[in-house]
Amino acid sequence: QGDSLFLEGIAQSELGVNAYARSILGLLVGRMFEDEDDITGQPQMQAGAGSAVLSPPQAAERIRFFPNPAQAQFTASLPDHIEEAMLELHSPLGQLLHRQAVAAGENIIGLEGRAAAGGLVLVRILDRRGVLLHAQLLAVH
Repeated sequence: QGDSLFLEGIAQSELGVNAYARSILGLLVGRMFEDEDDITGQPQMQAGAGSAVLSPPQAAERIRFFPNPAQAQFTASLPDHIEEAMLELHSPLGQLLHRQAVAAGENIIGLEGRAAAGGLVLVRILDRRGVLLHAQLLAVH
């Protein structure tokens, strides 16, 4: 309980690592947050242009990253209902290492530069509006 309160404080702060704290907090409670007012832990559905965007617990059942651990590349597998999305790789300190557009199906993601240095990276999938659909830690060897 204390750790999650500490993370909530960082997630709501102006610190440069607030996005990373939000991601960790989201992984702990099973979903991601869009803004400071959304750190309640209550599941939500996001409505958009005639279709619902899945909340992370539902999206997590369909979005997969493999192999984990990865070496020079990994596959991001997205379900058919995600026509276009953005994949981001973040360092443990929240630094953006890589960003690329992905689509439904299997997307091969090459690990280069700091993302290939080894350790853990946070892989995030965002829909075309920037709403976080899924986040997962990936080990890189």
